[in-house]
Amino acid sequence: MRSFRLRFLFWAGCLAGLSLAVPGANVLLLNLDRDQPDTGPDPHSSTTALQALLGDLGYGFDYLEVGLTDHSTLATIDYGRYELVFVCVGVNCLFQHAHRFTPAEGQPLVAYLQSGGNVYLEGGDVWVGDPQIHGAFNFCPAFQVTPIEDGAVSDLYRIKGVKYSTPSTNNKNFLYTGDNCFMDKITNVTGYSSKIWENWTNADTPVIRNVAVAFAGTYKTVASAFEFGGIGDGTGNINQSEVLRLYLDFFGVEPEVDYGNVDGLPGVTVHDLQVLAAYLAENLLALGVPLEQADLNADGVVDIRDLNILDQFLAGNIDVLPHAG
Repeated sequence: MRSFRLRFLFWAGCLAGLSLAVPGANVLLLNLDRDQPDTGPDPHSSTTALQALLGDLGYGFDYLEVGLTDHSTLATIDYGRYELVFVCVGVNCLFQHAHRFTPAEGQPLVAYLQSGGNVYLEGGDVWVGDPQIHGAFNFCPAFQVTPIEDGAVSDLYRIKGVKYSTPSTNNKNFLYTGDNCFMDKITNVTGYSSKIWENWTNADTPVIRNVAVAFAGTYKTVASAFEFGGIGDGTGNINQSEVLRLYLDFFGVEPEVDYGNVDGLPGVTVHDLQVLAAYLAENLLALGVPLEQADLNADGVVDIRDLNILDQFLAGNIDVLPHAG
């Protein structure tokens, strides 16, 4: 018999490209950031960093790319399947394009929020430039954002946290190295949302401009005018991994256990049964995944009962894992 202490870091797989339905996925990652000819995603999209970091932290996620002229896919997504949605819209810059939401695309995301969802939404123009100049969907009311103005060329340099913010970013800072063209200036709605990041311009007398806002009510949101992928690791006292953990803690979303997957490969197959049998016979010193995934009756112990449950699951006699058998 092998016992273990319950933990909250679980392994989950991830798929690249146009892909959905990762086992155990409770996070949706939407990449709307396109290259200039719109033949593919911007290679510097924040989703590149987010995929790697979410995987490292044990989060299963579904990933989806949407082109500039595709205005049907976003309107049909079942956001209710997910606890948290990351939307990386992009920046309209020299070599990149950003998706512009239509009302048919924006309303389902707002409806998801109103039902208690959690959304991180970033974009250089999604808060001011797109709704005020191009007639795109206005997310500001739902995210408790007050739009200030469309930004200037390349005016993001150093980004710092804000005192008394929720989530707390006080005394945290980094250099911004991402796409940097006419980034929106936004602020909070007094008494409702919180300023969480400020842009300090590279000048003798820094001018504080707010570039991210968070809201915690019946739902939670983070509204960012800068790209997560532009957080310069090693250029301040906080890095991308720490910022992501800050957001995940704020949203209160934990990874899900990928029960039955004991070999670390996609899906639950007879190979998982063979690996678990070898582990229980002590022919295998350790599993390549957290032991929670092998605890198929969730009793805190991995033993022969879990092997029997997995065998019955593969035979089609059990529909759902874990199973109190």
